[in-house]
Amino acid sequence: MTKNNNTPDPGSIRKAQDRLSEKYAMTDAKVDTAIANKAKIKRDGDLEDAARIMAEHGDARGVIADSSAWQSFIQHVNNAETWDRYYRMINTVATEKRNEATVLSGINERRTYAPESPHSWFVDQATVAGGRTYSNDVRFDQAKARLDQHGVECGYELRHHTAEGRHVRSQIMETNRYDDTIERSQNGPRSGRPIADEAVTRAVGMDNTSASGLSFVTPFYITDPDLVALYRAPVPAFVTEGRQMDCPPYGLTVNLPTWTSATAVGEQMTENTGLTQSSPTTAYLDGGVPLNTYAAVLPVSQQLFDRSGGPGTGTNFDVYAYASLMDAIDASFDVFALTSCIAAGGTYTQGTTLTIPLLYSSISKAREQMANAAGTRLVPSHIFGTSNTLEWMYLQYDGSNRPIFIPEPSIIFESKPSGAPYLDGDSTFSGVFLGNAGFWVDDNTPAYTGQPTYAQIVVARMSEVLVWRSAPVLRPIIGNTATSHLGVDLVLHQYNAVAARFPLAVQTVSGAGLASLN
Repeated sequence: MTKNNNTPDPGSIRKAQDRLSEKYAMTDAKVDTAIANKAKIKRDGDLEDAARIMAEHGDARGVIADSSAWQSFIQHVNNAETWDRYYRMINTVATEKRNEATVLSGINERRTYAPESPHSWFVDQATVAGGRTYSNDVRFDQAKARLDQHGVECGYELRHHTAEGRHVRSQIMETNRYDDTIERSQNGPRSGRPIADEAVTRAVGMDNTSASGLSFVTPFYITDPDLVALYRAPVPAFVTEGRQMDCPPYGLTVNLPTWTSATAVGEQMTENTGLTQSSPTTAYLDGGVPLNTYAAVLPVSQQLFDRSGGPGTGTNFDVYAYASLMDAIDASFDVFALTSCIAAGGTYTQGTTLTIPLLYSSISKAREQMANAAGTRLVPSHIFGTSNTLEWMYLQYDGSNRPIFIPEPSIIFESKPSGAPYLDGDSTFSGVFLGNAGFWVDDNTPAYTGQPTYAQIVVARMSEVLVWRSAPVLRPIIGNTATSHLGVDLVLHQYNAVAARFPLAVQTVSGAGLASLN
């Protein structure tokens, strides 16, 4: 497929929009400045009138005996104060717009850490974290200046609510632990930019000229794993297909209320007779779902500081670093999610060597256990297993040597993860259905406890599997750099939690019948 040369690419459209925004911001600044100047003239005029009245009617102590002259004097003073407040307010707005236009002008040229930039955000972070080696360390000053400019660029994206602005907001909210619902309840809504963004701005001390906390926001482009040929961990299909929830702003426990008994319903047989009553019992699921900390560490050597550049130099170090750290966290969390949901859910044991009829029978039993469980009564939507299990299914033929499991190509091509995507379009959906549920490949699916060769097949209602993931936060940690390894450890950490709202919404088929499939 060829690209239509008459169609502008998204990058060109974005640059054109930024240029227009720059033009409009500067135009608005000029208009506001003109209005402010008019207010200033009014202020000065009222001050002059007040001074004239004082000179004509005031005595040596500044007292005006004539009542009408006094009233006129007070009126001019009050008017001057009003015009002065108005002037200061409009002039501040005009200054912000001029600064914004200046930032836009710089952004239109080239972003500090754009894909074609020769500078590395990771290396600059580590350089600044290490401090000045010498009093005239030019490399430190240059890295600090780039990070500050990057922070200003992030501030622009935040205020204009772009996709990158949402990326900025999620990281800063996670770092500063700010709950905008408290701000809303205390002060009420405001006009202009959303109140949460105002809170974020205050939390990091950011304005149009100071980068502050925004310099710690990961550049937007480096989160694209398509640019990297990773040593890949298994794709975390299970947590990707779960229901993605907003991470709570505070605490290390997610409290999920659950009903453990039904409410009584009775029929009133005759008038004025009593009804059956019972209060349902309630609790928090698992006593509270813990938010676990997942962290990946990447040592950055002194040699990398000295000899490496950014993506524009061909090293792509920033993209490699972020993708490898995030890939490790994803796989680790997926293993935990599967293990914990399997442990809390139901199990059907298949002891006979698996055949096609036994496969369907086992999955049917798992569906029944989910649908018949009191207080649960759900229908599964997903089936998860290892790639070995899927390959075993592909090797099954009927008496005429025709394959039994034939995936539908159009389903595979069109499939997307129901939760947050891991890779664009990479949902690991096989295109095979077993009854009413599709089969997803997840090689993080653990083996049966104590039996490493026994595979397990997970049957689940994934809309009931709740997944909480905070924004990943990266920070450089300085060790004994003088004698240890002359480097800095880059640590990416994230708070994650998972729970099945109904534990029996996750069922597992396991046992000796699935030996040699793991």
